Amino acid sequence: MFDFIKNALNAFAGPMATVVDLAGDALGLPPVLTNSIKAATGVMTGNVMMAASGMAGVASELMQNPSAQTEYCPSPEVGRASAGYASPPSTASAAPRGGTMDPMSVTYRDALKTLAANFSLFDTLQGKKGDGKFNLQTLQEAATHPSLSPELREAARFFLQHPEYRHVLDIANKGGNPDGTFSQQDVQKALKKVNDDIAAYGVIAPPVASPGCPPPVSRPPPAGQPGGPGSCAPPPVPLPTPLPSPGCGGSSGNVRDILNNPNMSMEEKLQAILMMITRDTDDELLGVMSEMASLREERATLGSGDAGRAAKLDTSMEQLNLRLQKLMEKRKQMFDLMSNISSNFNEMAKTAIQNLGRA
Repeated sequence: MFDFIKNALNAFAGPMATVVDLAGDALGLPPVLTNSIKAATGVMTGNVMMAASGMAGVASELMQNPSAQTEYCPSPEVGRASAGYASPPSTASAAPRGGTMDPMSVTYRDALKTLAANFSLFDTLQGKKGDGKFNLQTLQEAATHPSLSPELREAARFFLQHPEYRHVLDIANKGGNPDGTFSQQDVQKALKKVNDDIAAYGVIAPPVASPGCPPPVSRPPPAGQPGGPGSCAPPPVPLPTPLPSPGCGGSSGNVRDILNNPNMSMEEKLQAILMMITRDTDDELLGVMSEMASLREERATLGSGDAGRAAKLDTSMEQLNLRLQKLMEKRKQMFDLMSNISSNFNEMAKTAIQNLGRA
């Protein structure tokens, strides 16, 4: 079904879709990666049909070539039931070794300690009067600021590279929906929470390599931690740092990480890829609005004798307005595409359930 949809959409996508397919074949890229690039190119150029064709190709490849799964099945012969594996542990020693929290929680705690000890520096890093808060732009500046210590830059990079922990920090004080800012209360409460969780649950000890032993069974993290019960944050998704701007061609590795993530369903993978593209559009929107604000401020300072400069500023403002409208339309198309994909998956699930009921 997806192949038919992809071929139909390719017919309307224009020659660019064919060029991407031929380039992917010539370079020997996997079909999943080629279709992901096609979807990204379609969104960045405003070609909705090309983007839809790419997503349909990704869905088709994932349906035809699902991730391999293996499961240990013991031999029915008692004498050979544990052949190749360590002997089953006795009941007395069945208690799990180590804790239940991800070892990354320790790095998260260390980054929070650095933020707490240097909060006033983050609060005033962008030259603004301290208001007790900082935002994502502050973290981006701190990550590469040459005058900051390596510990401060590493703490900023951690939260840029781990949006799931950034989400937990954002809502640590008041809960609810994230607002994109981090207060001193957020940092203190998040630090207290992770300290309490590590003390209560412990951290998973690194597995000891032993030939013939099956991999350890993973356990869910405690409530309130990223991915654990009661956390409204999505499961961790590999994200670039910093996010690649449109046209830079640096997102193929991140798309591959999402596609190879065994903890995500096909719908979640498609949505994650589209969200990566949407974030690029949002960054471009913010840049355009920032330019418009600068032009307005400069226009307000001009006098009556600066007619030539005022005309140039008005022309630039009109161009930015057109660019802003195109970006808003592209953003709307992306959300419409994600909504249609979710609706199609829901319909497929309903049909499958109905067929099972008739069987």
